[in-house]
Amino acid sequence: MDDCTCERSARQESRGDKRRRELVGAACRLIAEKGFEGLRVRDIAAAAGVNIATLHYYFPEKEDLIRGVIEHILQQFISSNAPIANNVRMSAADQLQAMVANMEYRVKDHSEICVVLTEITTRAHRDAAIHQMMIEIESGWRSRLSSLIAAGHVDGSIPASTDPEAAASLLTAMFRGLMTQAVYRLDDTDFTAVAKLARQWIGSPQTPG
Repeated sequence: MDDCTCERSARQESRGDKRRRELVGAACRLIAEKGFEGLRVRDIAAAAGVNIATLHYYFPEKEDLIRGVIEHILQQFISSNAPIANNVRMSAADQLQAMVANMEYRVKDHSEICVVLTEITTRAHRDAAIHQMMIEIESGWRSRLSSLIAAGHVDGSIPASTDPEAAASLLTAMFRGLMTQAVYRLDDTDFTAVAKLARQWIGSPQTPG
């Protein structure tokens, strides 16, 4: 393959990625606005400025588009937590605290993400394919938290008596609760206090000040 062909392929791939992001973004906005039950493929295509044939080219089935939405939201959380995970100077407990603070920011300033996830989670009870997607995400998230808590045993920032699996499940439930509060706009929640309490739950010492 010559250089010109490679450049054309790269441009085409870039355009394809951009189109996918536009379609996923349109789907996210419509789910947040109309709910899952009101989601129509033709509305997504119209919101993205394409025809239905183009949408089906990138997402042959509706489930493919929903998976794209879920992966898009998941990637936002992964990207925002990447600087935390890659900071070798932070203890595991401090990484966990930073992750909770990041969740606080996401819940308070990006509540539409919480609305979309809540809609998809509700749909998962009636849709086997979406249910499986959510199980995979939930398992991956709990595994990440559990590994972080286990790392805290090693670096001494989290007591060895803290069970990684139980603590990870508790934190996951807390995150779900925060998202629910964002959806129902319970603005009296003190997210900072919740973040501090999260460390107490797993038995890690509080940072002075």
